[in-house]
Amino acid sequence: MEEIGELRSRVGRIVVAALIAQDLGFLPILLIVEHLGTDAFSFAVSSRITVAVGLLALMIHALSRG
Repeated sequence: MEEIGELRSRVGRIVVAALIAQDLGFLPILLIVEHLGTDAFSFAVSSRITVAVGLLALMIHALSRG
């Protein structure tokens, strides 16, 4: 995208933002799937997932202000 000058356009920024959001959204999903097959789905796991989702929301909010 940078080679053809699309990275700085509105569409280019939206595409890059979507790709970053997909990358960041992977962590909560990974934490959930990691503990689905075990009986160890405890408060510690729930808190890790909550923290990961909260950080994702903060990053999305911070990046959308730009």
